[in-house]
Amino acid sequence: MKRTHTKAVVLIIDALRYDFALYNTSLDDALPYQNKLKVIHEVLLSSPRHGALFKFVADPPTTTMQRLKALTTGSLPTFVDAGSNFASSNITEENIISQLTSLKKKITFMGDDTWGSLFPDSFHKSFPFPSFNVMDLHTVDNGVIEHLVPELKANDWDVLIGHFLGVDHCGHRFGPNHPEMASKLTQMDSVLRSVMEILDDDTILFVMGDHGMTRTGDHGGDSDDEVDAALFIYSTKPIAACKMKKEKVVTVSQIDLVPTLSLLLGLPIPFGNLGTIIPELFCHRSTLDILSNQTSSEDDLNAQQVLELLQRNKAFELNAKQVHKYLTKYASISGDIPKERLEELGKILHNATTLVSEVKDLVDNLGGHEEMIRKASGEELKNLNEKLSSAEEFHSDYLSGAKVLCRSMWAKFDLNSIFTGISVISVGVALVVLALLNFSENRLSLLFLVPLIGFVIASAATSCDFNAIIIIPLYVACALLLALFVFLQKKFMKYTQITVSRFYKKLSVVNIFAAVLCLLQCWASFSNSFVVNEDRLTAFFIQSLIGVNCVQAMWKICPGNSRNIVIRHHFRRFAKKDDMKNISGFILRLLIAWIAFDIVSRTAIILRACREEQWSCVQTDLLKPQSNSADKTTLESNRFILTVLCTGTIPFSIHQWLRYHGNLNGTTFIVLCVRYTLPLAFFFMCIHWMLQIVPQEMAAVFPEMQLWQQIIFPQIVYSLCMATIACVLYSPLYIYTVFKNGRNSLNEGVKSLQETGDNSRIIHALVREVKQNWERLDVKKVKVCEDDTNTPMVYGLGTVFSSAILVLIVAVGLPLMMLLGNGMALSISLILFQMYLQLEIHGLSHDAELANGGDRNSDTSFSMVVVWYFMSSYYFYCTGHQATIPSIRFEAAFVGFPGDMENLVIPGLLILLNTFSSAVLFSLGLPLLLFWPQIQNRLLATRNKNRPQSSKGEFDWIESPELLRTRMFRLLVTYQTLHGLKLLATCCSAAVHRRHLMVWKIFAPRFVFEGVSFLLLTMVLCLSYLVVLRIDQSLRSWFKNLEESHDWKAKNT
Repeated sequence: MKRTHTKAVVLIIDALRYDFALYNTSLDDALPYQNKLKVIHEVLLSSPRHGALFKFVADPPTTTMQRLKALTTGSLPTFVDAGSNFASSNITEENIISQLTSLKKKITFMGDDTWGSLFPDSFHKSFPFPSFNVMDLHTVDNGVIEHLVPELKANDWDVLIGHFLGVDHCGHRFGPNHPEMASKLTQMDSVLRSVMEILDDDTILFVMGDHGMTRTGDHGGDSDDEVDAALFIYSTKPIAACKMKKEKVVTVSQIDLVPTLSLLLGLPIPFGNLGTIIPELFCHRSTLDILSNQTSSEDDLNAQQVLELLQRNKAFELNAKQVHKYLTKYASISGDIPKERLEELGKILHNATTLVSEVKDLVDNLGGHEEMIRKASGEELKNLNEKLSSAEEFHSDYLSGAKVLCRSMWAKFDLNSIFTGISVISVGVALVVLALLNFSENRLSLLFLVPLIGFVIASAATSCDFNAIIIIPLYVACALLLALFVFLQKKFMKYTQITVSRFYKKLSVVNIFAAVLCLLQCWASFSNSFVVNEDRLTAFFIQSLIGVNCVQAMWKICPGNSRNIVIRHHFRRFAKKDDMKNISGFILRLLIAWIAFDIVSRTAIILRACREEQWSCVQTDLLKPQSNSADKTTLESNRFILTVLCTGTIPFSIHQWLRYHGNLNGTTFIVLCVRYTLPLAFFFMCIHWMLQIVPQEMAAVFPEMQLWQQIIFPQIVYSLCMATIACVLYSPLYIYTVFKNGRNSLNEGVKSLQETGDNSRIIHALVREVKQNWERLDVKKVKVCEDDTNTPMVYGLGTVFSSAILVLIVAVGLPLMMLLGNGMALSISLILFQMYLQLEIHGLSHDAELANGGDRNSDTSFSMVVVWYFMSSYYFYCTGHQATIPSIRFEAAFVGFPGDMENLVIPGLLILLNTFSSAVLFSLGLPLLLFWPQIQNRLLATRNKNRPQSSKGEFDWIESPELLRTRMFRLLVTYQTLHGLKLLATCCSAAVHRRHLMVWKIFAPRFVFEGVSFLLLTMVLCLSYLVVLRIDQSLRSWFKNLEESHDWKAKNT
């Protein structure tokens, strides 16, 4: 087929949504993205035959690398390809770039450096610019503009490609409704005008977007705003006349660009192309002459239509033959294409070929195209028109049918791997559950039935459509898991007091209710409605379960309902005295915590991100890009003030809490970290956020301001928090020893306070005493006086475990706040506050259990672990995320680091921490569920003198180290098992719904997010366990030194 142009200019304006290119004359007050590309409107209005505008529909996932692959190869991307967006590898399939280079054509490129990794050594000239930093709106665009016009005038190229990123980055940073978007689109309008002025008749211009953007400026999914891009084609000579109507929106697929551009330039269509030519661009030259005469003759109109159909069918024929060759080759190699379906398509193509052949014979009999116009009668022209119209329909049906067939085949599933994965997860979860129930060793032979459970679940998920031979190696793998289970059973579970029989005895209404909610969540994961609305439903689960816990605690605190006969008798004797007052105080404190917990839970839902399917959801202004508002100054100021207040309460609260419990005495590194390092980190975070709201005019006056705001201050925060974490891991004991000797004795006022039993006043008095004496003490070496009564006073032993964990949570939480941004920092504050409220409710429930004759050394309440688990899932949504690709906050990768880093590990880690910040915090703070009930001076603790209680708080664990490790291990494994069940449910739901319409939009992303979250929280849980062991080891070393010092002194007296 003869080419229409010898050169092409391809300009990609990243994220150019279709409505960005439209011009609406009826708008009086246009939005920032409307009516800015005026040059397109002017061409379509004044020279309609020289330009054409199409709705350019992309295939999801709408990420840049996948779009470039489709635009150059004409193939269909897959969902898994989205992961390659940040690790682009060269394209090995035949593509239009390789066709050009094989024909010795020269390609000049400028713009997004992704092209360099996709097509290495393919460009005659290349001007790449770093593309990863979405906070940078101008570097790439200014670089392209600098080289574009000079290279156009150089005329030493056959194809020139320019890829602008400013519009896309502006969407990520500010959203489409920001004034900066108007500036960017206006800049693009100016660029297009300058390019059009230089073009000659042999050059065709393609201006396109690779995808669109959502109302928040994100992309990656399959919503209309994300897939609807714009395609504008222009040439100084007429190109568009066939079937084009001004009032009609013509929609084409992005992969249709490949065959269209190839035939217009006279290139072979790439072998793997599945796109269809854009028929409106293929018109016979004689047709244009007829149109220019504006004749009204019926014969001329018929001749015009015949010439158009001849040209288009010639292009269709080349396109269809290429696709048919590809399908035939693919079918012979893979055998995946059904033979019957391929034969059906072959018949359609044969019908089209037959009609085209008949028309060619008729045209040849008339003497060719030119003679046909003069000699053919009206009846002959009408006959040719009918045949060619039918042939065009057959070609179009064939190409569309081939595309539909390949779409169905492209979604291939490795059922053997799916079966294996589900089986292993099922067996692993089943074994852990049995381990938690302390399955007795004399029944270990029954464990070999466990793999059958996994096989049954996997068979149901895959519809038994797998290769049965894989069961043999899979059973061997499961046997290894069984061996691991036996090892864990003997090494880690031998000290636990919970057996299967005792487990059933300990079942309560609240634990059964918690288990039912977990199973209900897993079952509901198979419903797309549940997945879409999981944020609100999880909030309902949390509030319901915490309510049942509170009601049960209130019931147990009443001695009249106690199972213990002695307690009931005591209640009857002293009901009129202090007991009723204590019970009323307990209920009042529990009600306060319960109400506050529900208020925080309902407040947090405001911060959730909205899915496309949640039509009634209104996204909070705190989640919107900065300045994405008409009253931007007020919004930015309010957000900044709210963020500073919420963030500042965290280091202040931890300081006051540790000070209240006597953990902030002395001048050790860890104490100084809490006193100074964490407040300093908060201070630099405030400066970082303050500089973000500085007007751009002022920022332009101080060019170094952006460097300090984006990189230096965040890195200072990272360094301070990392130093705090390192200090805690190195020396985790927040305790301080005071010796009652002649040089630093406790004053009489403190001794008198000890007799009153007022613990809070004692602590404050001791703190004042310590401040006066600590300079004279050698805290590195324990000394004892000659008098045996001079027993050392140790501050902070009652919270020796929880204090270090709390500091770690804050040291991790502050950077997470900075990663989430000044709008969503409130969510971390709500997480920590709701954590505290649940711990207080847990402590009160534990007090009620003891008052009801419960076991002090029992395991952590299963229902409380379930609440903790639900809160972890809930705050994934309340930190501004959803299980969708567009909800990923890529801007987190640039907090403290430049956007042109060659190694993407650190940016990827920052995005990971931003996305799963709730999983990190709840996994890190999980040990608090074990230690919190033992803290005597909790703000809402029960203070009952008649009830026996430990006098050492968390220091009691030093007497039973094996029990501590076992209980901690069981707590962490229980929490991980709950997430494992959820992972298994999401895995099975994705497998069952693999042919569901919403699998790639709902079920597959949910499984991917859950899998990544599970891996991350597993690592954090291991870290939490090691931290507890480190604290225990340090505490024993300290205690051993203290004992050795006493023994040494005893021998020398």
